Amino acid sequence: MTPIAFVTDDLAVKPHSVSSELADMIDRPVTVAEFAKRNGNQPVSAYETDEGELLFETHPTYNLSGGVVFLEGSWASDETAAA
Repeated sequence: MTPIAFVTDDLAVKPHSVSSELADMIDRPVTVAEFAKRNGNQPVSAYETDEGELLFETHPTYNLSGGVVFLEGSWASDETAAA
């Protein structure tokens, strides 16, 4: 996984894998802004996986056990270009 140092809030992923509390976000474009808002406006980390996919994750403050909320999938711009 490669960290993405800087992203804008309109960067979007079309997730195929998500944390259970984000199940309604599967298979539709989700922006960094929407992901952050859904998770209490916590800082969001973005990564490019070894498979070339996009991963967003955050560590919600209400989850003191160190849990991570995430979504992973294709870059939404790739999906749009392929359509």
